[in-house]
Amino acid sequence: MQVDLSHAAGFSLTLDTETCELIDGPSLRFGRIPRRLGDLKPVLFDADGSDPNTEVYWTFPLLVGGQAAAALEVRGLTFSCVVLPSLTIGREFVKTQGHYHPPMPGSDIPYPEVYTHLWGEPSLLLQRRLENQSDRIDDCALLALRDGDTVTIPPGYAHILINQSPQPAMIAGLYSRAFAPKYDPIIRMAGAAYYVIDDAATPVIPNARYAARPPLKQMNGPGGTPFAPPDPDRPLWTSFIADPAKYAFLTDPQAARRHFASRSGS
Repeated sequence: MQVDLSHAAGFSLTLDTETCELIDGPSLRFGRIPRRLGDLKPVLFDADGSDPNTEVYWTFPLLVGGQAAAALEVRGLTFSCVVLPSLTIGREFVKTQGHYHPPMPGSDIPYPEVYTHLWGEPSLLLQRRLENQSDRIDDCALLALRDGDTVTIPPGYAHILINQSPQPAMIAGLYSRAFAPKYDPIIRMAGAAYYVIDDAATPVIPNARYAARPPLKQMNGPGGTPFAPPDPDRPLWTSFIADPAKYAFLTDPQAARRHFASRSGS
């Protein structure tokens, strides 16, 4: 089935739910990069012995930005999509590998990011390290993303997308093009602080490798939390085109400091 995502995306975009292919429109163009089982093996709860070359999800980096290309370039930003099929690996629902972000140059503030829901029922697992220690977490949340949801990933949070549903799940993200994700802290711990399992009796299993791990908060939307977006009433792409300065916090440490200070009490 081909589904038109133009309303959710803010530009012409179609998802083929059978093949997990994107059909982009006349103004924007995306690439396609598969992530394979072998990439995820170090962070899986119980790999099922499948071929390590099996494609388990895909990222679609923006290649041509259309009318937003200049605004993205000036602010050092890029945009990409992620599609996860309906899949379990062993007993675990399919997920992205998960990573942290490094600090912005000249600061101690890790790069933030903004995710937006486009299709399906993805969940976003967010966790924050205590004093940059891989095995100690002081906040952990599982956020269900649904129609219209956009989520800010604050500095210092690792993030992992999970698809627990019987259909593909898709998000898009706006973030700095300047950094390389930090996978090692998640790999070192063989995954995040919790695994999401296809088991109605025990759907979430703690990762015992973590020395400190708070209870997992299960959230139905980002409103009223530090994960709330800058502009909840418009698609992320539409919002960025209308007011790129609103997203200065993604690459400017001082703007980030102001932005997240204003949300510290959320």
